[in-house]
Amino acid sequence: MSHNIPALKVTSNASKDTWGRVIQSTSLMGNDRSIIILHEGHRYQLSITKLRKLILTK
Repeated sequence: MSHNIPALKVTSNASKDTWGRVIQSTSLMGNDRSIIILHEGHRYQLSITKLRKLILTK
């Protein structure tokens, strides 16, 4: 199955050495309220709550 994934907006700033890449959540999530992230064979769900917070669950 092929997914059309938009390019991520990466913000360059002074904290890059400390935090790594900085990605806007809207670039990652798009219009979705949740996405699945695959990491080392495990599925994690990244969701936006009603209070506009991010939560990552396994």
